[in-house]
Amino acid sequence: MMVRFMGRSSKTHRIPNKPVSEGYKLFVLANSRSGCVLDITPDGRLSAKRKSGRARNEYNISDTNKTISMIKHLTRPLVKDMERHKTEYKLALDNYFKYPRVMSKMRAAGIGVVGTARKKKGWPPKELQVMGQLFNNLYWCVDD
Repeated sequence: MMVRFMGRSSKTHRIPNKPVSEGYKLFVLANSRSGCVLDITPDGRLSAKRKSGRARNEYNISDTNKTISMIKHLTRPLVKDMERHKTEYKLALDNYFKYPRVMSKMRAAGIGVVGTARKKKGWPPKELQVMGQLFNNLYWCVDD
C-alpha cells in the first residue's frame, strides 16, 4: 500500500504508472473476513551496509533477504497465536512476495500461502508449459 507524499524525504518510493506513484510504502497484515488491520509496517530505505558489504537487515531476522524478512516480521503475531490457540492461517500474497523461498518458509511455520505468480525464469514449471493453458485459467499447487 502506498500513502501519497510529495514532500522531501529519503524514505519515499517512486513507482511510476501506479495510482499513487510517489509516497511512503506500507505493508499491511489484515483479516480478509472483517477487514480489520492487524499490523502496519512502513518500508524504510536503509542504505547503511555492514562490514561484510551486505545490506543491513531492517527487521533483525538473519539469513533472509528483505522480502522474506518483511513477511516473517508481519507474520510473527500469527505464529505466536497459532501456538497459543491452535488455529490455522492462510496468507494471500501478490506477486511481489511470491518466491519459492517465501512459500517454503511460511510452510515451515505452518502458514498456508496462496497468490498470483508472474512468468519469470524457472516459472511456470515445464509440466505447466506443456499443458498450454490460457492466461488466468490455471491453478497450481506446490506441496513439498
